[in-house]
Amino acid sequence: MKINNIFIISVLLSIAFLSGCSDLKEDIAAQPEPISVHPEGFETPGDPDFHGHFIRNAGWNMQQCKSCHGGDYNGANQAVSCRTCHQGPEGPESCNTCHGSFGDVTRIAPPGDVSGNNQTSDRGVGAHANHLYDNVLGNSVACVECHVVPEQTYTQGHLDTALPAEIVFGDLSKAHSGNPAYNSENLTCDNVYCHGAFTFRKSDAVEINRFIYTADSMAGNFNSVRWTDVGTNAASCGSCHGLPPQGHLGAGEWGIETCVSCHWEVVDASGKIIDKAKHINGDIDAR
Repeated sequence: MKINNIFIISVLLSIAFLSGCSDLKEDIAAQPEPISVHPEGFETPGDPDFHGHFIRNAGWNMQQCKSCHGGDYNGANQAVSCRTCHQGPEGPESCNTCHGSFGDVTRIAPPGDVSGNNQTSDRGVGAHANHLYDNVLGNSVACVECHVVPEQTYTQGHLDTALPAEIVFGDLSKAHSGNPAYNSENLTCDNVYCHGAFTFRKSDAVEINRFIYTADSMAGNFNSVRWTDVGTNAASCGSCHGLPPQGHLGAGEWGIETCVSCHWEVVDASGKIIDKAKHINGDIDAR
């Protein structure tokens, strides 16, 4: 009887042990729950907890994201890849994450601006699109004509300075005696070559073209334009320089249809620009 009791106890202990192992194996095989450290709505545009608001409030510092999403934002430590949505060359650090079109990595200038504004009446938006993408009178104006373009996202002077963005004019803006200035109070650009702040000296012209001068120089209208006055014909033909300019033969008498006589590579007989690369480019394209 004693032996049988010992046998029965051993069997019961074995069953209990094997049952415990079975439960343990099931626990080991179970997949861990995904880690989530973000509030609900963190991935939902328009939600108060959307991560875009979080990043903006953190001064656009995305370095902390790398601890979970990886140094290249491709996903790590069970975290998803940021590049599924952020498809620019630098992922979330691409220009269009903070300003421009999030759905088009080639449009990096507002709208929208860094505060989420999309109207041309907003100072952060203004005439960006007209200069860079929708310019009908000349080539796209490079960002460097108005701003210092950072080499990287965290280059000093980029994210570490307060809004509004600093205006630093480039070479084209200063061409032919242009002395550009931006008034941050009334949002006007003055003395910018692109808006008619130019002086072409007769003495600088080639001999064969000097006959067109009626004075020692010809000049533009030195038009003052307001950054947010988009669609008000501020850059229409005749606003930046006369047709033809002051000091040019026929000034005040000839019309736009005569420009083709010497500038036929630039305009047609109706005065329409046919080669934007040869207009507002810093050169006098006359043949």
